[in-house]
Amino acid sequence: MAEYKRLLKYIVIGIFTTLITWIIWTVLFNLSSGLDINKEIRFSTSQFIASSSTILLSFYLNRKITFKDKARRHKQKRFTILNAFAVYLASPLLASLFTFLTQLLLPGIFNDEILKLMGLAAGMVINYTGQRFWLYKHE
Repeated sequence: MAEYKRLLKYIVIGIFTTLITWIIWTVLFNLSSGLDINKEIRFSTSQFIASSSTILLSFYLNRKITFKDKARRHKQKRFTILNAFAVYLASPLLASLFTFLTQLLLPGIFNDEILKLMGLAAGMVINYTGQRFWLYKHE
């Protein structure tokens, strides 16, 4: 039962920080539409900046609420490494997925928002797994 509550707290915090990430991504992606840069680069760059900007908020909320951890210094470094891994892994995958789904496989079916949600969901799974079994493995 405790694991269920922890997961539920993580999901609620994830939804909150995802909304913030979504807003930042949408603003950046739309602002960059006038630039002479291909859509895949704009997509993944906006994803990287938006995700990077919510890392500290996510760390603080999950440390205090989800995992109720008091030790901070070494875990903040691990958290940053974990999130950087997730962002660096997710951003290129999103760009590739975007190209594959929108141009080759199912043109017109997947829009930017659906692909963004898929990327955010993948990032949440990577982050929870890393936090639960690497960052806070002893709690």
